[in-house]
Amino acid sequence: MQNTQISPRNLFSLVILFELGSSLVVAHGLAAQQHVWLAIVVGLISGLLFFLLYSYFYKKYPQDSLSTITQKIMGKVLGRLINLLYIIYFLYIASLVFRDFTELFTTTLFQEHPSLAIQVPMLLVLMFAVFLGVVALARVSQLIALLYLFVILFILFVVGYMYFDLMHLFPQFEQGWVESVIATMPEVITFPFGEMIVFTVFFQYVVKLDQGLKWIWIGILVSGFLILLSSTVIYGILGEASLQETYPFVSMAKMVGNQFIFSLDPFLIVVLFIGGFIKTALFLYASTTMMQEMVPIPKSITIAIGAGLLLAASNLLSESYMEHIAKGLKLTSLYMDLPFQIGIPLLLFFVSIVRGFVKPQKA
Repeated sequence: MQNTQISPRNLFSLVILFELGSSLVVAHGLAAQQHVWLAIVVGLISGLLFFLLYSYFYKKYPQDSLSTITQKIMGKVLGRLINLLYIIYFLYIASLVFRDFTELFTTTLFQEHPSLAIQVPMLLVLMFAVFLGVVALARVSQLIALLYLFVILFILFVVGYMYFDLMHLFPQFEQGWVESVIATMPEVITFPFGEMIVFTVFFQYVVKLDQGLKWIWIGILVSGFLILLSSTVIYGILGEASLQETYPFVSMAKMVGNQFIFSLDPFLIVVLFIGGFIKTALFLYASTTMMQEMVPIPKSITIAIGAGLLLAASNLLSESYMEHIAKGLKLTSLYMDLPFQIGIPLLLFFVSIVRGFVKPQKA
């Protein structure tokens, strides 16, 4: 049984890579400008509250995944309808993250190559990873998490030491902290912390329930601190110019590369890709797993269907990368993330509480 379960430390590494994933690429909370740190603190606190809600299902249904939890609470018909909506949602988010990292590759390392030449090989590797399963992904994440964190922290501390300007973070009279934080809503609370909803699909694979929850909480706190550190350093170095950068973290890292004989860009981009790969794989795995539980078809077919839809969505939903970023943050956060990360889980929570209260009364 141990070979088919995720250990608490594997889970911690998985949470770190998942949360940092595309957060470092698009640079989280910069719209708050000099109050970027405060916006991320608000997002982190919201994320902790979100996971407090998700952990209720974790404790009450330790042997179930999201797809079976919904049916136990809402009944088979409504539960399966909710599952279908989550399949679409997870695939859509996977396509957004996939687009982030294929664009990162094509605009920084492979400018002369068409997007499909990058996307197809990546997608094949993704399909193989999803076929191996979430347990294999969790074990791999533990092996690469230390390297990932070392590179990110090295760049942040070196470039921060050389170029950080505290004046960029001083309050300005024309924009108060309330207005700054509001400017980042709702994406600062839904991305990436609210995306932890996807972990409800994997609850059944976690060994040692209490320890698993503890390491998830630690993972959220650590990743939240790193996102706060990253965005604060980026704004402290680039200032308002960071709002115009497509990839602020990469632009900042170039300053470190200028101090070395060789460029750090390729190495950094590969390291960033690792986080994006893990995040995309988890969303794709969640959608294909729920799809397979709804329709009893072979695993390989569901993965192929999911991968095909992911590739199509990542290319068809947005014509340009800037349009993709606009949809991925503002529109998706408002019209998809809030309902799926907060609305439906709250509905499930209240119905579960009511059903638990009514049944003893009948007895």
